[in-house]
Amino acid sequence: MPKTARAADDGLRLPVRALFLGLAGGLRSWPPLGILALNHDEPSVAGRWTRWPVLSSPWGRGVLIALAAGEFVADKLPRTQSRLSATPQLSRIDGGIFGRTAADALAGAALGSTRPGARSVAEGAAFAAAGALVGNYLGYHARRAVVESTGLPDPVVAVVEDAVAVVVLSAVVRTGRPAG
Repeated sequence: MPKTARAADDGLRLPVRALFLGLAGGLRSWPPLGILALNHDEPSVAGRWTRWPVLSSPWGRGVLIALAAGEFVADKLPRTQSRLSATPQLSRIDGGIFGRTAADALAGAALGSTRPGARSVAEGAAFAAAGALVGNYLGYHARRAVVESTGLPDPVVAVVEDAVAVVVLSAVVRTGRPAG
């Protein structure tokens, strides 16, 4: 591929990947950071983020992975608040919709750090935050609609939502290219 075509491809690829990372983060807020932690040594997501304090530490990565796994469980509990709540939610272990969006923006910034320059970090954060806001609202309304139209129990639909988030996040990680 010619160098100019590769640069254009990279320029499009980051916003799309960050947007999808944010959309999946709107479904589950901790898994975007969790999947990066799981893939710390994967060349497709290698970047400056691997040296960020929490993400460079095996303990920090372990905590992020545990938070992601915990959210998959907590989301099914009957007392868990709506993801659209603006208030912090101990049941979800997040800071409400604003905390969720901030966590996903951080994951987007990490993804942006796989490209050279500060602009890529800001671009990754912005696209992931936008995707997270859309994903929160879209996920909430889609889940309610499926539960109401099919009569399936909410936890069953939530497991499908978990699977969608994992598949999308896995695709975001796999479609990367080693930095260089």
